[in-house]
Amino acid sequence: MLTLIQSHRNVRTTKKSGVESLIIIIIIIIIIIILIIIRKQIQTVKTFSDDIHMDFGLEKRAKITFKKGKLIHS
Repeated sequence: MLTLIQSHRNVRTTKKSGVESLIIIIIIIIIIIILIIIRKQIQTVKTFSDDIHMDFGLEKRAKITFKKGKLIHS
């Protein structure tokens, strides 16, 4: 009788673990879909910015270089 109760607990634990695994897989799929959508939106903005000749992202950052307190490159 005790073995039957223990095996019943194991079945319930296995079913619960299966459901938890399924939920984790669904969450991972949703995250991947969101990342794909974000990349497409960023690419759209990049294409639009390039079409109107506007810098986008790291391309528009400013950089200056000093050596011994004197401006070398800007």
